[in-house]
Amino acid sequence: MSAFHYPPSPSLPPTPPRTPPSLKSPQEDVDMGLRSPSPLPSRSLTVPQLSAEGVLTPPITPVKTLHPMNTTSSTIINCPISKASFLLAQASLATELSGASSMAEFNLRSQGSLPAGTRTLQFGPGLDGCFNRTRGFLGGRESTQSRTASSKASPIRSGQRLPVSLEPWEAVHGNLPLLLRAGRVREAVDALGNRAERVIDAWDDLEPRHLARAALILSALAHAYMFGEEQGKGKDGQSLVPRHILATWERVCERLGRSMTGRVPADDVLNNAVGDKYFSLKSTYFGLPEERLSSGLQGRMEGVFAPALSSMALAQNSVLANQPDQVARCLESVAACIVKCAHVFDAMTPRDTANFDPVVWIKTYPAMGRAVTSGELGNSGVDAPLFHALDVFIGRQQVKGDLRGMQSDRRATLPTNIRAFLDALGDDAGSVRDYVAAARAQLEHVPSEEQAQYKHLSAAWDGLLQLYVWFLERHRVKAVGITGVTLNTGRHSTSSGVKSGDQDKAMKDGKPKMRPEAMLSMQMKKGMVSRLGGRPLWQDAHVQSHSVYRGSVVVAVKLDATLPLEPGDRVQIWPPRKRKTLNRASSHHRRLRGSPCPEDHDTSSGETDDDGEPRFYSIARVIPNVSGAAMDSVGGAGGMTIILTVAQHSPEGLVSSFLSSAEPGTHLRLRPWPSPRFRQPRDLAVPLVLVGQGVGIGPLVGFLHDRATKKQRLDDTQNESAGEGELLLVVAAKTLRHVPCSLDSLEELTSRLPLTIVLALSQESHLKIRGGIWTKLPQGGRRVTRHLTDYRDFIQRLVKEKKGHVFVCGSSDFGVTVMNTLGLGQLPQQQQQHQEGPQLQQANYGPDDGSPVHIPSPPPHWNQLHQDLFTMVKKPNRSTPSCSPTACRSASSSGPKGPIISLSKLAAHNSVKSCWIAIGGTVYDMTPFLAFHPGGPKTLLESAGTIADERFAETHGGPHAQEIRGYLERHAIGRLSTATTELGRQTTTAKLFKALVRMQNALTNNTAFDAGRGSVPTYAYEDSLLVFADGLDGLICSLSDFGTDKSASELRETISNTQASLRNAFKALKDGSKRFLMAAGTKGASASSSTLLDESEALIQRLHRKPIERLHAAMNACKKGISEAEVGMNADSNAKVCDACYDENGDALKRVLEGFCISLTSVAKDLLTSPRWPSMSADPPSLNKRPSAERKISAQRNLRCQA
Repeated sequence: MSAFHYPPSPSLPPTPPRTPPSLKSPQEDVDMGLRSPSPLPSRSLTVPQLSAEGVLTPPITPVKTLHPMNTTSSTIINCPISKASFLLAQASLATELSGASSMAEFNLRSQGSLPAGTRTLQFGPGLDGCFNRTRGFLGGRESTQSRTASSKASPIRSGQRLPVSLEPWEAVHGNLPLLLRAGRVREAVDALGNRAERVIDAWDDLEPRHLARAALILSALAHAYMFGEEQGKGKDGQSLVPRHILATWERVCERLGRSMTGRVPADDVLNNAVGDKYFSLKSTYFGLPEERLSSGLQGRMEGVFAPALSSMALAQNSVLANQPDQVARCLESVAACIVKCAHVFDAMTPRDTANFDPVVWIKTYPAMGRAVTSGELGNSGVDAPLFHALDVFIGRQQVKGDLRGMQSDRRATLPTNIRAFLDALGDDAGSVRDYVAAARAQLEHVPSEEQAQYKHLSAAWDGLLQLYVWFLERHRVKAVGITGVTLNTGRHSTSSGVKSGDQDKAMKDGKPKMRPEAMLSMQMKKGMVSRLGGRPLWQDAHVQSHSVYRGSVVVAVKLDATLPLEPGDRVQIWPPRKRKTLNRASSHHRRLRGSPCPEDHDTSSGETDDDGEPRFYSIARVIPNVSGAAMDSVGGAGGMTIILTVAQHSPEGLVSSFLSSAEPGTHLRLRPWPSPRFRQPRDLAVPLVLVGQGVGIGPLVGFLHDRATKKQRLDDTQNESAGEGELLLVVAAKTLRHVPCSLDSLEELTSRLPLTIVLALSQESHLKIRGGIWTKLPQGGRRVTRHLTDYRDFIQRLVKEKKGHVFVCGSSDFGVTVMNTLGLGQLPQQQQQHQEGPQLQQANYGPDDGSPVHIPSPPPHWNQLHQDLFTMVKKPNRSTPSCSPTACRSASSSGPKGPIISLSKLAAHNSVKSCWIAIGGTVYDMTPFLAFHPGGPKTLLESAGTIADERFAETHGGPHAQEIRGYLERHAIGRLSTATTELGRQTTTAKLFKALVRMQNALTNNTAFDAGRGSVPTYAYEDSLLVFADGLDGLICSLSDFGTDKSASELRETISNTQASLRNAFKALKDGSKRFLMAAGTKGASASSSTLLDESEALIQRLHRKPIERLHAAMNACKKGISEAEVGMNADSNAKVCDACYDENGDALKRVLEGFCISLTSVAKDLLTSPRWPSMSADPPSLNKRPSAERKISAQRNLRCQA
C-alpha cells in the first residue's frame, strides 16, 4: 500500500508526494539522431507525469506518430522515467555508437514551441560535455594509454592531435613547461603570429573531433602568455592576449557552443584529465606534481563520482514510481560515491611538500587560471560538475549573498550538455527533496507495517546531506590552512574571490578586521548550512544491545539507513537532551557557521542539544541488516548496525556514561564521520600490522572480520585463492577479561586467516594465537614494547619490502611509544629529541649555517602508517564556546605546569629548526610535529612564534577541537606570560614582534622547499624577496604608538627609505634571473636546453640563498635587541623610575631598529654591486657544482617533462 493513498481519516484529503509544477507546463520532447555517416530517424520520448490524484499512468503500447515539424516517424512511450535518466541513457548510448568521426545529436524542445526554442546537444569525440554512465562528466571511453600508464607523473598524450598544418601550435603547447621556466612563452607565441595568416582556413575547417583539443591548446597558450602578469587587459579594456590567438580561440569556442571565450572546466579538467589513479593529464603547463594534484585529481574525482549520476537518475525514476525503498537505496549509493571522492581528495595533502607545496601550488595552478578575457572566472574547486550535480539533486535553495552569484556564474561555464542534464536533474516532477518532505509529513498517518520504508528513506536522505557536508568540511579545513600560507606569498586573493583587501568590508559595529582565510572559512560554512536545508547534523539512531567487559562496554547501535561506514570510521554522539523544546536545527547550524545568530531557512520545530559537547567513537564492526527482515524492537527492516567499544573511566565522561547504561531502544543523535585515512587496503595481498590498546582494538578486529568475509566470498567465486598478506595483531590490555571482544572469535580468525595474535597482558601471562592454537609466551617484561621489539625486524620487512600497512589505535602516548619502538614514522633527529625528552633550549638568535634550509619531509613510508589516537577530553568551559579565541585565551590560567615563556622568547622560535606556537595560553614545541602535521609543515610555520588562537579556531574550531587540544598536550613546554601591556611602548614592542615574525615566517615559507624536489622553478619564489620588502609596511604601522615627535618621524622615514632600496635591489635580482634563464632557454635542442635550464635554476637558487640568510640574521638580531629593550622597560616600570629612563629605553629601541635598517640596506647594496651572471657556454663550469643527488633528481624530472 502507498503511504500517500490511504489517509488515516476522511478529514484529511489525499496528499500526493508532491505537486509537480510540470503538470501546468508543456512537456519536453527529446530527439536523438546520428549525423554520420547518414542521418537516422529520430526517436522521441514523452516523460510521463502524475495525475492530479498522484496515480501514475501505466505503460501503454508504443504508438507511431509524426513530428509536427517534419515527416519523420517516432515512437512515443509512456513510462515512469525521469528526464535525467533518459538523457543519461541516451548520452551513454551516443558514446558507444560514436566512433572516431561520428557525432550524435539531441534536439530538446517544448511541445508546440517554435524551432527557435529548440536546444541542440551534440555528443562525439572532440566535443564538450560528453557525459555517460561509466565515466560520468569526463565522458568518452577510457583510453588504452591510461589503463597501461606506468608512470604516475607522465602526461598522457591526446589521441586527437591537431592536423599537421597546425603542428607548430602543438609544438609550442608541448614545450610550455620549458618555455615557462625560461620565460620565453611570449617569444614563442608571438612567433606563431607569422604563420597565422597561412593557416586561417585550417582553423576554420577543423573537424568536430579536433575542436576540444583546439580549445585546450589555445586556452593554454593564452594563459601561459599572460602568466605572471597582474592584469589581463590593457588601459583601453582590450585583452592583452595576441589577436592571432584570441580571434581563433573565439571561433573555436563558438563552434563548441560555449557562451564565452575563456578557460572553462572543460579545458581545465573534463577534456584534459584522464581520470586514472595516477591523476594523469593530456596537457600540462608546468609538468609539476601540484598540477596533477589539481586538475588531474579533480578528473579522478569525476570518474569516481560517475556511478552517482545513474543513482540520482534512478532515484527520480523511483520517485515517479512511488518506491521509497528504491529511492533510499539510490541515496545510499550517492553517499558512498561522496566518501570515495573524499578519499581521492585526501591525496592532495600539504603534508607531502615534495609533491604538493602550497607555495609552489599558488604560484602555478591558480596563478595560471587568472582571467585573461572578459567574463572569465579563475580556477576554483566549485567548478567541478559533481558539486553542481549534488546541489541540484538535493534541491539546494535560498542561496544568499555572494554564494548565489558564485553558484550561478560558475554553472554557466559548464558545457551545454552538462547544463542540460543538470536542468533535467532539477526537474520538480522527480524532486527527491519534496518526496522525502512529503513522506515525513505523512509518517504519523502511515500504517505501522509500512513505516519502516519511510524511516529508511528519511534516514538515507539525512545521511546523504550529512556526508556531503562532511566532505565540504574536509575541504574547508584544507582550504583555510593552505590559504593562510599562500596569501603571504604575494598572492592577494583566492580563486573564489576572497581578497586580502576585503578585510575592511567585514568591519561592522566596531568589530576588528577579519583575516582573509577567516572570511573564506565563513563563506564555506554558510555554503554547508545552505546544503543542509534545515536538516540537523545528526542521524536518529537507537541502542540495540550492549555487552559488558572489564573496563569497557560494547554497544550495538541501529541506524535506519545503510551509510558508507566501515571499521575504523568514526561517529559523533551527543549526550541526552535536557533543555526545552526549541528550533531543532538552529543551534547546530550556528555551531557549523560559527555565527551567533540563527539564519536557518528551515523553521521546523524540534529540540536543541544541551550544553554538553558531542564525543567521537571509532566503529569496531559494521553489520548490514538483511533487507526484508522482520522489524526488530528498535526500528524497521534494512539499515545497518554499528558496533562501538566504549571505555569506562573514572570519572566517566558524560557521553560514555550515557552509552554504557543506555537500555535497548534508547534514542541517540549520531553523526557519521568517515575516516578514509584509517581504512584498511582493499587488496587482501597487502600485509597488515595492527596494534591496539584497550578499546582501541575494536576497529582492528573489525578489519580482520571484514578480511575473513571477503576471503570467504572470493573462495566461493574463484577456483584458486588469491595471495594473502601476513597479518599481525598485537593487543595491549590488563587481563583477558579486559579484551573487549569474544576470545573465541579471535581464535576462529587465526584459523581462517594467516594471522598471528599476541596478547600483551600487563597483569597476566602473555599469550599468542596462531592457526587456532593458544601458546603461553615466556615470562618477561609486562610491557607491549617487548613484543614490538621482538617483531620489529619482521614488521619493518613487511612495510619496506611488501608494502604492508601499520595501524595503531590507542592513546596518543601509546601511539608515540609504538612508532618509536618499531622505528617507523620518525625522522632521525626526532628520534634523538624523543630520547632526550622535551626541554627548553636557549633560543638561537644567530643566523643558520651555510647549508640550505629545507622543509622537513614526511618520514619514509608515511602513507603506509595510520594512527587513530584518542585523548582524555577535559570538560570544556561552558561559559564560552570551546573553539572560540576567547575560550582559548581564558585557558591560560589552567595551562600545564612549566616555565613562564615571554612573548620575546616565543618570537625567537619561529624556524624550521625550532617551531613554537602559543594556543590558549600554552606554548607548544611543534618542531617534532612539522613532518607529521596533516595540514603540512608550512601551515605550522606560518604561525610559528605567534599566538595562534584565532588561527587555530579558524581551522580546527569544529567537532575535533577538544580532541586536537588534548593531542597537543604532549608537545606543551610552558605557559605564555600573562604580563599586561598597558603602557604604549610595551604595546609597540608586541606589535614589532608580530610584524617581524610575520615577515620572517613568510620568507621561510616562500623560500624553503622539500629537498626531494631538486631545483625549484624560479617563478615559484622570484617574488619572495619583494614580498619581504612589502612586509616592512607592517613594521611602519607598528610604530604608530611609538611617538609623534621628530625622532619617531625620522625612524619611520628611515624604514621607508630602506624599503625602497630593498625593492630596487630585489627587482634587479628578479630581472637578472629572468634574463639569465632566457639565455639558457635558447641554447641547444630540447634535452640539452632542459638540462641547462635546470643548472641555471640551481645557480639562481644559490644567488638567492645568501641574501635570504642575511635577512634572517638581521631579523633575529632585531628581535633580540627589542627583547633586551623590553626587559629594560619592564624593569623601569616595576621600579617606578623617572620618565628619563623611559626615554633612554625608547632610544635603545630606536637604535635597534636603525641597526636593522642598516643591515637591510647593506643587503640591498651588495645585491646591486656583487652579482655577475656567468656567460652561457655549451657547458658552463659554474653551473655544474651541485651535488650528484640533486642532479639526478633534476634529470628524472627532465625525462618526465619530455615524456
